[in-house]
Order: sequence, then C-alpha cells, then structure tokens
Amino acid sequence: MFRSKRHARNFFAASASALLFFSLFVPRSAFAVGPDIVLSESGWSDPAVGNWDPDTRVGTLTSDVVGSIQITADNIVLEGNGHTLSGNGSGAGVSISERTGVSVRNISVNGFFYGLYVNFSTGVTLDANTLGINNYGIYLNFSDGNVIRNNSVSDSSATGIFTQESDNNTISGNEVRLSGFGIFLGRSSLNTVSNNIAISNGLHGITLDSNSNSNTVADNFVLDNSANGIALFLNSSGNVLSGNTSSGNGANGLLLYFSPNNVVSNNVSEENFNGIQIGSFANDNSIVGNTVRNNSNYGIFIFDLSTTNTVKYNTVSGNGIGVQITNASNNSVYNNNFVNNAVQASVETNENTFGNVFYKDLPVGGNHWSDGISPDADNDGLLDEPYIFSGGFDAFPWIGLDGWFSSLPPSDVVAPTTAVSLSGTQGNNSWYISAISVELVATDNQDGTGVASTEYSFDGSSWNLYVGPFEVTQQGETMLYWRSTDNAGNVEEVLSQMLRIDTSPPEIVIATPQNNAEYLLHQIVNADWSSNDSVSGLLSAESVCLNAAALDTLQENVHTCSVTAEDNAGNITTYSVTYYVRYVFGGVLQPINSDGSSVFKLKGSIKVAFQLFDANGNFVTDAIATLTYKKLSNSISGSQSESVITESASEGNVFRYDTDKDQYFFILKTKGLSAGTWQLSVSLDDGTVYTVNISVN
Repeated sequence: MFRSKRHARNFFAASASALLFFSLFVPRSAFAVGPDIVLSESGWSDPAVGNWDPDTRVGTLTSDVVGSIQITADNIVLEGNGHTLSGNGSGAGVSISERTGVSVRNISVNGFFYGLYVNFSTGVTLDANTLGINNYGIYLNFSDGNVIRNNSVSDSSATGIFTQESDNNTISGNEVRLSGFGIFLGRSSLNTVSNNIAISNGLHGITLDSNSNSNTVADNFVLDNSANGIALFLNSSGNVLSGNTSSGNGANGLLLYFSPNNVVSNNVSEENFNGIQIGSFANDNSIVGNTVRNNSNYGIFIFDLSTTNTVKYNTVSGNGIGVQITNASNNSVYNNNFVNNAVQASVETNENTFGNVFYKDLPVGGNHWSDGISPDADNDGLLDEPYIFSGGFDAFPWIGLDGWFSSLPPSDVVAPTTAVSLSGTQGNNSWYISAISVELVATDNQDGTGVASTEYSFDGSSWNLYVGPFEVTQQGETMLYWRSTDNAGNVEEVLSQMLRIDTSPPEIVIATPQNNAEYLLHQIVNADWSSNDSVSGLLSAESVCLNAAALDTLQENVHTCSVTAEDNAGNITTYSVTYYVRYVFGGVLQPINSDGSSVFKLKGSIKVAFQLFDANGNFVTDAIATLTYKKLSNSISGSQSESVITESASEGNVFRYDTDKDQYFFILKTKGLSAGTWQLSVSLDDGTVYTVNISVN
C-alpha cells in the first residue's frame, strides 16, 4: 500500500524552520567561555602554542590546545598542523568576527558549541579541518564570499555546516555525517554547494530554508539520512539542484516544500521512501532529466495545491507509483520514461485537482510507458491508442525510450541559436564593477521543431539548465559557456564569453608613516607605502605627500597624507593617515625643579624657562609657546626653597625668546598667587603640553 506520509512530511518541514528560529536566539551559554588564545597582528598571545611568521602571516600550532582561539586581524592563516583544539561544550573553538581574508586549515576541533564560527566576515577560507562532537561544526553568520572546502564534520548535535543570512559562499568537497542536519542554508542566497557528501545524518542531508534563493546545489552525494536527502523549505526559489545523487534516505530523495521556481535537473534519486516530492504551493518548478528509481513509495509526488510544475525528460523506474498527483493542478508531465513501476501513474480526482496534462501537441507528444500495449500500425513511433491510468491519460504515448527525440520529423537539421545579454554596472577595460545579470534568448529556425532547452556552464563540461536570467558574482575572470537544443535533438555549437567582475577597490598599505605616528622636527623619515589589486590589476597609485623619499618634517604639528589608487576596472579608493611633527622639549630650566620640589616666596617673580631642539640637536627659535597655571591644593608639596627675582612680570601669556641664552622665558609674578601648590602648563604650537608643579609660600 502506498501512502503520502503527510505526518512525517509536516514534521520534517517544521524541524527545519525550528532550527532556523533557534539559530536566531542562540543561548548565552554558547558564548560563555571567552577566548583563551588570540591570534593577532603580532602573532600568538601565548607563544607556547605555536609559531608565528610575520612575513607570511601564518600562525602554526605546535601542540594540542585545550581552549579556544580568536582571530583578531585580517589576512591571517591559522595552520593547525594536525593538532587538536578541545573545549567543554560551550563557546567557539575558532572564532572569526568582522574579519576578511582569514584562513583556517588542518585543525581538529572537538567539544564546543561552535567548532568554527565565522561572524560578519568575508573572504574566509576553512579548508581541510576536522570537526567532531560540537553542537554546530561550522557556523557562518551574516558572512558573504567565503569558502568552506574539504572539511570532515561529524557528530554535530544540531548541524554539521550551517549558514544564516550568508550569501555568495562556496561549500565544496566536505563530508558531513552523523549530525542533526547535514548542511543547512538559512536565509542564504547565491551560494554554491557542490561535491559534498552528506551521509547518515539525523534529519536532512542538505537543507535550503526560509527564502534561501538562487543557490546552486550540484554533484553532491546525499546518502542514508533519516529524513530527506535534499530539502527546500519556505519560499526558497530560483535554486538549481543538479547532478546530485540522493539515495537511501528515510523520507524523500529530493523535497520542494512551499518553494517555487526551482530547477531540479540530472539528479539520481533512488532507494528512498519517495524519489522527488513537490508540495504545499511549490509552483513553477522544473523537474528535468532526472533518474528516479527503486523508491518504495512514489517516484514523483506532486500535492497540496502545487501548480504549473513541469516534469520532463526524466526516467522513472522501479518505484511503487511512478508519478502521483494529489490535490494539485495545471502541472505538465511529458517526455518522460515510466519503466516497470508497480503503478505507472495516478491522479487523485477532486475539486482541487484539475488541468494536469501528460502530453503536448505533436511533435512533442507524451511519455513512454513500459507497459503500453497498443500497436503502432502507422509506424509513427506512437501507440495508436491513448495510455490510460487512474485519473488521467496520455494521448500521444511514445513506443520507445526517449521516443520524442528519435521519432521527430527528419526535416529539422538546423540547431537553434542563442543570444546572450549582459547587464550590470560597467567599469573600464571590459570589466564590470557589479554582479552581472545574464539572459540567454534561444530561437529555432522558422520551420524547426522549437527550442527544447538552453544550458549554461562555467567550465564547459558541467551544464546547468537555463530557466531564466541568473546572476554571476564571482570576482575575476569567469568564462561563460552556453548552448541550446531543439526538439529534433539538434545541439547548438557551444558559445562562450569571458565575464570580468571586480567590485573591490585596490588595497593600499601605508607602512610609514603609520596613523598617528610622531616624528621630530627635521627628522629624516622615509615614506613606505604600496598598493595592489589582485583581481583586475592596479592601473595607478599616487600620493602628493608620500611620493618623495622622505616625509615632510620641516613644519611642526599635524600632517595628513593620502594615497589614491585605481584598478583596471575603474574602482578608486583613497586611504589617508595622519602624523605629527614635534619639538624636542629640553625640560624646564632653573630655578624650577622638574620634580615639583621648588618652593617660592609670595613676594617677587619666577622665571619659567625652557629650550627646544630639532632632531639634529639644533635650537628651535621660532616656536610659539604659552603659559597657563592652576592651583592644585592649599598645601605645600615642595621642599626646596628657591630665590625669586624682581624683574617685571611678562604681559599676556606668550613666552619670549632670549637669543643670548637660547631659551624661551616667561616672568611670572607671584603676587597674584596664593599659598599652596600650583601646576604650570607650557603649551607649544606643535600640539604638545608640558607641566611642572611649584609651591608658593
């Protein structure tokens, strides 16, 4: 007896959404343990754990570590060197937050809430790591443009590899086993999930949930998972599932639940409960070129108000029921091979099931049915009578496998032609400085059989079915290939065009001067800066103040220098630093002691004097200096009595320069002061302030 397994279906759908909801409210205990070890610009906070190469920016572990590692600088490599990072069930084994260009490789991480945690980061590469017995093996949070490859993830109680609100990532070559969910994309788009193995996980092998759109899931092996092999939930659309093998899963090999406008092509779904299941307003999906075999219940199941789906070019064999349509309308099932299913096809008849068709007008025709017994008296490759099944019929059943290709009129020998249209923000030199939207428009010759399909590829060998405009975001040069096939089987010669995308400005590094650095007047400091662009290449880089060998230290106070760089795509960036030029302050001169021990009488005057020098020891004679003072206390903190002078007090608060003694001086009248301790402040026009305490008695 064959059944829809509705209760299990609803549970598995809810389980995916519940996981995403949980991920939005991670308990504080997940972060309860602070980082034990920091890998920063200067290397390891604990040098005992590993080596640091400042030239290559590689930190290499030399021993196993109990505790966590936090990476706090960009463009750093954590080389695990085969060592193990162990935790106590909380925190993150390796934490990367608000960073770019970080790599983590060859490390084993066990016993954390998160094995590898990437937060608001880009350009991160996680390569060849081993994650075991964590709550999440790898977790990406609001992180775009990262690479997760060749990792082994097992025994993650929640999910092996999880992304939330993370786009344009590549997840490739990983093995995820014995975890709750295998690979889970939540609200994540434009990702590529390819060549992974998801095996023996507690729920789904690969999941796309909650508006996870325009992802490519290709060439994965999804085996023996307790629920679904590959599952799409809750309005995940525009995704391409291609070239995957989904076998031995407890529920569905491939599931589209409340998810429209997806392409499921050239997959193998075998020995599951259901092969491919499309349900709950999952509309306008294309199910093309798949092999669906030996599934115990349904081969292909369309249900629950799912409409206008297209099922063609599939081979459906050895299943309980080849194709079942229940409570769904206006779906098209044609040009498929139905071979040796216990029941080839069934359509439930009710008020919500209507308009489903199993054939098109000739020369397209219907499907091949292995148990079709009507003769072909006119040798047109079609059974002379319709093929009838429960709830429907096929008016033009083909006798042979793929008969729609071999029996078309021979007059069409001309392949279709395909035009490409690119849109985006154009830069210079044939580069785009934004993502590129690609539209392919195919037309067949006037008397041809019509376009059957259009495909595109990025390597000329792995092809994707074109269903509408798609976006290319890969930085650098990407070759796009495309071709179209008509209903007579004529294949267009492969066409190609190079796509060039560079959305990032050049990188500028100013080593000298560093921001907020201080130098001495007339000090010789050589500027050191560089610029590069790793995508389209550097076109120009210039600086008004840093092009000379030496910095400008001829004038005191604040200097700002900028470097402007442009790449070949037209991206322009400017980076600025500020540095300061200071005098050498020689300290206050007698009769004032610099240690604050001087005590002066209230009647008389005090000479406040000092000298200034440049970096070469020459006197500076033209500085502007001012004096201010304030009372600190009524007590006398000094201990050494000094003599006062009888000179007239200086006017205002500006120091004068004595050319005979090469010193700046100010005559301070004590009459206006009261007994106690006073602080004198000398403010220089290089932006510095120097203080000294005196006592007045």
